[in-house]
Amino acid sequence: MSQDVLGKFNSGISISQTAERRGYRGVRRLRERHLLRRERLHRVLNILDFLPIFYKKQIDFDQRFGQFKINAEPRLAYNENNQFIFQKSFLEMIEDFRKSQPHLFYKKENGKETLIPYDWTIYYLRKKALSEKIEIRISLVIIEF
Repeated sequence: MSQDVLGKFNSGISISQTAERRGYRGVRRLRERHLLRRERLHRVLNILDFLPIFYKKQIDFDQRFGQFKINAEPRLAYNENNQFIFQKSFLEMIEDFRKSQPHLFYKKENGKETLIPYDWTIYYLRKKALSEKIEIRISLVIIEF
């Protein structure tokens, strides 16, 4: 062991070099498992033909089996023109918020209204799906909940 590790050990700090390596190895394993689950999900959704066309184009099913193509990691909620695909639901959510929760839309110092993030759309759709049937159109795939 090196002198600094021995000094720490003598002062009561018992962290060895192997403990640090073990920590890094655990992080690597967690990352690999996450990537493997995502690749398997891509393959299953591809077989079921549930992947949107713009998303499917960015995945390599021939050589890398479900991994993204090199330098291409698409965002699922945006199409190839970089437009938010749930825009209609987002605008519906904004209208509903203006009626039911007007305090969300206050004017800032510069005179502009507060912006609502696109991320909230998924939660709005989940709430809406509890009381009525919703339909999401992504390319040619129709998913009903």
